[in-house]
Amino acid sequence: ANNWVSLTRGPSGISGIPKFALGDFVFKSNFRSYFLILVLAVISLFLVSRLVRSRVGRAWTAVREDQVAAAAMGINTSRYKLLSYASGAFFAGVMGVFFGHYLNFIHPSNFKLMESIVMLCLVVLGGMGSIVGPAVGAAIWITLQEWLRDFPFVEAHPEIRGMAMGLVLVMLMIFRPQGILGGSRMALHMKLRRRRAERNP
Repeated sequence: ANNWVSLTRGPSGISGIPKFALGDFVFKSNFRSYFLILVLAVISLFLVSRLVRSRVGRAWTAVREDQVAAAAMGINTSRYKLLSYASGAFFAGVMGVFFGHYLNFIHPSNFKLMESIVMLCLVVLGGMGSIVGPAVGAAIWITLQEWLRDFPFVEAHPEIRGMAMGLVLVMLMIFRPQGILGGSRMALHMKLRRRRAERNP
């Protein structure tokens, strides 16, 4: 990305990206862009929820829980892992398009290793294995970061925000390693099993 000048313009980045538009309606303001990304987020959550509940999603869950057992049951683990990577790349690409139109500029420095680490932290904070978990983790993460920004001491020492978030993750790993909403899906399964047992004693 940094050296392929003919495609990415190298260190200069890609500038002059127009604002996102639907026909004659241009999303010029942040207010309009907010509702656009909100719609995209809702559509993405709906598609992901449908995927998780489909045959493919059940295969993904089986591979995640026990890859050897999934393979023994006839699931092509390599195929489904590649499909999961491709699905993740699709959603990342769609949001990357919006990101480029929102900033009007794209540069390799926009996508550093720290960005990937933050995304992983959001998933861990909200709870893995839950669709709503990462959204809750993102809301808590951003709220805490913005709240800490108002303190004069934190403004003088911005690294404190990173340390505070690290402390939150450490405490989470000690007291609730599955994340904030990580246990919701298992609780749902347990309730369903209990109901079936009551119906068929």
